[in-house]
Amino acid sequence: MFAPTLVRTVSAQLLFGGALIMALSLTGHSTLETAAAAFGVGIGLCATLLGARMAWQTGKAVLLAPQLGLAVLYFGYLLRCAVIGGGLAYGLIGLALPALWLFIGLLVCLIAPVFALLREPPPLPR
Repeated sequence: MFAPTLVRTVSAQLLFGGALIMALSLTGHSTLETAAAAFGVGIGLCATLLGARMAWQTGKAVLLAPQLGLAVLYFGYLLRCAVIGGGLAYGLIGLALPALWLFIGLLVCLIAPVFALLREPPPLPR
């Protein structure tokens, strides 16, 4: 079972990212610009899922040995930064995507959870 916060975060990212991609495709932007925004949204989703995995592993590590918690946390952030940086480098250099729409897609996906988390969380099921 996924945490309700993770579900709300990912659904907000998919909603905002999908709205950006649809707006780009409907307003006459090129397919390459739309693909760049979609690639940026994909990088943001991967970073969010890696962050959730990092939090889960940190919780397990703290139960085993409290000293391991920060090591797992820092390694997870390092991995998340590597995924974001590597994805951006691959999109810019390997796929030759437009930088502006790649960064906008990534930023929309990383900022979207703020709007999802501003609402009052639903009550937990009993």
